[in-house]
Amino acid sequence: MTQKFDSIPFDIWHEIASYLGPDDYVNLSLVNREMYELLKDDMTARKSAQKFMFHSAECRLAASGQISYCQAIRRAFDVREAVANAQPYSASVVAYAESFQFKQGVLCYKYRDTLRVLNVRDADDTEQVIDVRVAFFEVVLRRKPHDSGERTQITLLHYSDGIASCLCKWAGLAWLVAFDVRPTFSEVGTSRVRTMRQLYSTDELFVRNNASYLYYGTHSGEVQNNHFDYREWLIHGVYLPEDRNLTKRPLQLENVVGSEVGSTICFEIRDDYLYVVSNQTSHEEEEVDWTSFYVCVRIPLSQPTQPIWRRCWRRQHQEGPLNDSWTDLSLKTDEETGNLTIVECRREWRNGGSENYRTFYMQPIDRPSAQAEWEADDLDRRAAELPNDDPLTRTLDAFSKPNYVPPRKRVRRQYHDEYTFEERTSDSRKDFPLSKTKFWTYNHSASSFVDLVNDPRPTKGFSAQADRLRLRIGSRKRKCPIDEQGEEVERGSLYPPEYFHGCGVPVKWSEERYKSRGIKFWPPDDAPEELLQLLCPRTASGRIEAAADERMIVYLTKASQPDGPRQVIVLINFDPTIRFKGLKRLSQPSLTTTSDSGNTNTRSIETDAFATASASSQPKSSSFPSLSRAKSYSTSSRPYSHDAVKGPACRGKKLRYTEPRWFTIESASYHNMPGYWLR
Repeated sequence: MTQKFDSIPFDIWHEIASYLGPDDYVNLSLVNREMYELLKDDMTARKSAQKFMFHSAECRLAASGQISYCQAIRRAFDVREAVANAQPYSASVVAYAESFQFKQGVLCYKYRDTLRVLNVRDADDTEQVIDVRVAFFEVVLRRKPHDSGERTQITLLHYSDGIASCLCKWAGLAWLVAFDVRPTFSEVGTSRVRTMRQLYSTDELFVRNNASYLYYGTHSGEVQNNHFDYREWLIHGVYLPEDRNLTKRPLQLENVVGSEVGSTICFEIRDDYLYVVSNQTSHEEEEVDWTSFYVCVRIPLSQPTQPIWRRCWRRQHQEGPLNDSWTDLSLKTDEETGNLTIVECRREWRNGGSENYRTFYMQPIDRPSAQAEWEADDLDRRAAELPNDDPLTRTLDAFSKPNYVPPRKRVRRQYHDEYTFEERTSDSRKDFPLSKTKFWTYNHSASSFVDLVNDPRPTKGFSAQADRLRLRIGSRKRKCPIDEQGEEVERGSLYPPEYFHGCGVPVKWSEERYKSRGIKFWPPDDAPEELLQLLCPRTASGRIEAAADERMIVYLTKASQPDGPRQVIVLINFDPTIRFKGLKRLSQPSLTTTSDSGNTNTRSIETDAFATASASSQPKSSSFPSLSRAKSYSTSSRPYSHDAVKGPACRGKKLRYTEPRWFTIESASYHNMPGYWLR
């Protein structure tokens, strides 16, 4: 075999790499030493990375020269396998907070009247701090805070690209204030308050921004239709470098019906556009209807008066009723193709069945570089055709506005069922109601759905059950393109395409097949008490807010403190290269995950030559006191009483001498919080 490998020319291996995703690349490199040496070449790794993960954070790091392409592939593999197998690398409490925003690997959170910003992805040991109340009085109201006894109400709205946006209410009035929270902010002649706008409505207020543009909107536009009053979205744009409004009047989004952000409508900025997607098509429900659409709007950031509209097929109503309580709608970028993709979780009674299950759907709506020919659809037009031989067509009248297009086929890549048929009928299946499911999302790069559930610990006798927060992760992977078992075609043949275009050309990706990797729970049933207390500080989990990206899950839960509604932010990390200082190693014989069937998953996902983080590089101390539930995290009534950094520099971060007094850089709060390396 060695002679055969050696005889293959390098350019052939270079071409083979273009067909290997991160999983295949790493697994093939572990076949033997010769394979490892062949695939260690960075030019070969670059070929694979640029095809299968070109739009990932790891590939961007490799393109900038910060890491090699081999390291990028290894890191992506480690993170995705950690998520798919529910085996995080660390868990820690990172802060006290009342609310937070987590985006681009940065945690921005509010505690009392201050905003604190921590770069979690870089594991920074300092964080930027803004006293919002003082800044609001000095910059917006231009008065001293003690001049008025009026209480200031502060709400954190959004964080992105170094800009944190807040809603400040005072004396019955409301302002939107956006702060530049970057530690290296150095623009001459500009303020850390990038913009401030007085608001006349805060109904369903949202904010989205990049480094140059900030858009905000409210569900406050009034419209009358068929003698009924409705609300529509009013969108405002600000050009941040000049703090200039982009329109004289707000843009009113006509025919965009959804009103619940994250459930029926979502907003996102990518590149030079603001995208708006709604899964509703009408204010009034049609009694006779066949097809549901996504209503998509693309607004150029520099010219918001020229939006482009289109409809995308969503589903046929005959697929079954929906349980709208579980609907989750978001926009994400596919790391492989770069397509902007609608990701929607729907719980459906499929085909009129008696049980309802979740399915995660992925629908691409735009390419990596937005094309000018994004064609608009006439949203008010009636369907040009109706279903043949459907008796319901006879009930239509002149006032009916049904939606219909012929049913379309979905390739398997674009949907992920919660259960396979075997899992659905298994006696070991473990479901959680909505009241016990605190958070759910879909990790597209790991092909996994992630739930944060309350799974109370079993108790003996009649004692009350204590809450236990656990991750419930269901993943899948692509099958070998060869039908090895002869399931569909002759054994040893390639899987055939499932769908074809009218011209006979196969539909892209329709030859792919997937298989479930099972549903796994973490932490396992025999996890140490210290870890369970960290993940769920109180005996009752209470209200939880959560967010996630490809490598971390962050959630906010109340802590066990008797002196107020103090809450803590817990971070579960799946990236071995994110190394917080001061974490202790949790010594436990078994920290493996438990599957839905009760089996234990002991598979190690760390590779030898391809491992990106060595266990020896982490703290090994396991002699530490057990955490008391009554005194979990702080012995101080003022957890954020760190000394502010003095002078023009802090550990390599240059600060201006002219910084306002309400902006400081302090030691990161997680230094005083518990946290554990898990492996």
